[in-house]
Amino acid sequence: MASALLENIGSAAHLCAPLRARRFVIRRFVIRQALVDFSYFLTVGAMDEAHKAVKLVRSAAVWENMARMCVQTKRLDIADTCLGNMGHARGARAVRDVVEAHTRPDGTISEPEVCAAVVAVQLGMLKEAEQLYASCGRHDLLNTLYQASGQWEKALEIAEKEDRIHLKATHYTYARQLEAEGETMKAAEHFERSDTHRVEVPRMLFDSHQLPELKEFIDRTQDPELYTWWAQYAESNARFKEALTYYEKAADHLSIVRVLAFHNKLERAAEVVNASNHSGAAYHLAKQYEQRRRLSRARVRSAPSSSKRSNSISARADTITRSGWPRPMISRPSST
Repeated sequence: MASALLENIGSAAHLCAPLRARRFVIRRFVIRQALVDFSYFLTVGAMDEAHKAVKLVRSAAVWENMARMCVQTKRLDIADTCLGNMGHARGARAVRDVVEAHTRPDGTISEPEVCAAVVAVQLGMLKEAEQLYASCGRHDLLNTLYQASGQWEKALEIAEKEDRIHLKATHYTYARQLEAEGETMKAAEHFERSDTHRVEVPRMLFDSHQLPELKEFIDRTQDPELYTWWAQYAESNARFKEALTYYEKAADHLSIVRVLAFHNKLERAAEVVNASNHSGAAYHLAKQYEQRRRLSRARVRSAPSSSKRSNSISARADTITRSGWPRPMISRPSST
């Protein structure tokens, strides 16, 4: 009985096989005819009829193949439709936006290669997109494509040779990528090439608690702004001797005088003012002398300054020297 049942199943399967093949052939014929009608109606401008023709086509693979053909033929009027029927809504929106941005008032597209490259990117056809960007001379978009696909060596190369206006921006973006991957020293190198190292390298190495590496980087670059940064950091941690050393390397005479005055080393601060002839340092030292009522010296030390505020301090100091320090007026309590 089992053998008879197996024979019946085999015969049924034998009968169903031609039926499935016939349905497959019919389906392929219907799809092909629908696509031919779709292309024809698009060519003659009958958009409503074109959409009706492909209403029954549900296969995403068919629409993907059509979208790939759009890249090769640069047929951009149906690219967003193909991506939309594939269920790729974001890609369809991207293609629609780029076509709209490159459409002239007369309806023609100014850069069809750029629009076709966007379609290729949405389909994952990076090689084709690369060729399209290169063929139309849009090396800036090619640079962006390399960055987005993680091909940083090619991005730096194309920026160095063809897209130099974005060279520093490319180095900066690569440095941020290296920072995210934990390669801080290599990131510092590219921050330096992007000319953002004065801000980004201290931030990155300080946040990652790599202070010895930061000090080594500052000593190697010998940049006055970085010297000042490290001096301020040392000063904030009460390492005043180290702060003075780096302020001297940065030639920041005002900060040197400020630190020396804070430690009551006014004579040494005066030597710095006389040697540098820095008006800001002279004014600060004059204020320190004034606060300590050493008014005659305040007038002398403020002389190199050319600012109005410094001259007013000198005149005030001279007046007080001649007339004596004004006594505060204290009212006596009335006797009752």
